Amino acid sequence: MKFRLTTIFLLTILVNNSFSQKKIQLNENNVKTAIREIDITNKFLVEEVKKIIKSKKNKDSVFKTKGYIRINVKGGGVYNNIPISYKYYINNDYHSFDDISNQDIFPDYYTFINGKPILIFSDVYDKIFKKTFLDESILSFQSIIEPYLFEKKEIDKVQFENKELVTNHRNKYPFRPKELIQVHGGITIYFPVDGGIMPIVVKNIY
Repeated sequence: MKFRLTTIFLLTILVNNSFSQKKIQLNENNVKTAIREIDITNKFLVEEVKKIIKSKKNKDSVFKTKGYIRINVKGGGVYNNIPISYKYYINNDYHSFDDISNQDIFPDYYTFINGKPILIFSDVYDKIFKKTFLDESILSFQSIIEPYLFEKKEIDKVQFENKELVTNHRNKYPFRPKELIQVHGGITIYFPVDGGIMPIVVKNIY
């Protein structure tokens, strides 16, 4: 079942007190949630994501077959003296989701645009309560994202002197020798409080 993600819906998730309080109560009672597939109906956001996908594929041959787009939703503030409702940090990434003990690495939502997985993380939402996902939801997401990650490989004990380290590593999560982690680049989109002002797109230089 897909959910529709509008900017208003996202903002409600982030700042609506009654919703937040309900979620806090649910998690205090150890009620787990699912990683949900959604539709992004914000046309401006979709077009910017399409631009990033096209640009990354043209510049990076690896991204043609591997990787995904990561969107971090952050709270508002002020940018260049303009009050901001919220902002999206958008970049490509390749990091795997093998360590199920760390639920913070999993997205709140996901979708697909032009054949690429788009993973959505709500930073403000995560600060309100601790993520706790259903086990079957995590396994389902892992199977969906796996084709876009670098291949797993068994660790050859002969290559390592510390056999205990190898065993612990294997038990925790698979070994992906070609895995990359993206730490720089991308863009930030600022959405002004004043709906009459166009969203501001800034290329990240760090």
